[in-house]
Amino acid sequence: MRKLLFSVIIVLLCAACSSLPKNRDIANPLKSQAEHLVNKAELFEKQQLYSNAKDYYVNALDKYILIDEQNRATLTKISIARQLKKLNQEEEYKQLLEDIQYDLNMLQNKQVLKNEFTLLLIDDLYQKAEYDSLLLFSETIKDESDEQRLRKHSWQLLAMYSKKANHKAQISILSTQANKAMNNYMKKKFNDITAISFAFYSLGYVSYQKNNADGYKDAIKYFNKAYEADRIDQNYNNLAADLYYIGLSYYNLNEYEKAGWHLQRSANIYKQLLSQNKHDFAYFYSLISRYLTDNSPIYIEQIILLADNTYDEELKNIIQKWLETNK
Repeated sequence: MRKLLFSVIIVLLCAACSSLPKNRDIANPLKSQAEHLVNKAELFEKQQLYSNAKDYYVNALDKYILIDEQNRATLTKISIARQLKKLNQEEEYKQLLEDIQYDLNMLQNKQVLKNEFTLLLIDDLYQKAEYDSLLLFSETIKDESDEQRLRKHSWQLLAMYSKKANHKAQISILSTQANKAMNNYMKKKFNDITAISFAFYSLGYVSYQKNNADGYKDAIKYFNKAYEADRIDQNYNNLAADLYYIGLSYYNLNEYEKAGWHLQRSANIYKQLLSQNKHDFAYFYSLISRYLTDNSPIYIEQIILLADNTYDEELKNIIQKWLETNK
């Protein structure tokens, strides 16, 4: 009887031991908190609330430093640098660039981070109109992810257009990549919807600048695709910009009813975002489009009222010249 009881106890102990986890639980609540802060920061960045975004990225960085997540910390520093640049805090921006460069010199398996850092610097070169340097620097991006490749080719297209270089082949390459990326995103094989939006926006912008019918038609096609990406991304500033360019493209094609519809929607979004100047421009062109659709004098009255109320001197002058011609 004792042997039987002993055997039963051994069996129960073995069963209990087999149910124990084979690996230690290493989930870190601070890491989860940091990732949550990064997500919040990204939302603020989409809303162009760069100061708020910077504060959340800084809080996330503190947590990554505490748990010694060096790769995540460096990636977050790159995000902070992006906010500092938007806020024109040049000294802090330059100091942080040096800090990031030091990290990259010390880290192992750093190619992804190095590419992100290069893309940050490329953005800066574009804002400074240093297009030749941008194109040369973009070639230093190696072993990039699909997302990084899409952003690289978007910047290359914008730089080639801006320096008046032949960019027809680049449009074809980027268009193919962007469409493929969107299809893969819907299949959960591509993660960065923002990169897709940027690619289609770049294609739309360059097409619009052709200032001809074919260019405006292409712009409508590409900005509609950017619009779909921005709806997914919930980036409302970009959404308003997409609608604005779609509306202007229809306007330049003399399709005034469609133009007014898209421009009014753009103005409505900008109003919600408290972007007064952008609202006023979109609203003005929506009123013109609606006036050209049915010639109702009520739109002239609303244009005059807008001229009285807007704070944008450039828009005031544009409205005045238009009224002199059309009133």
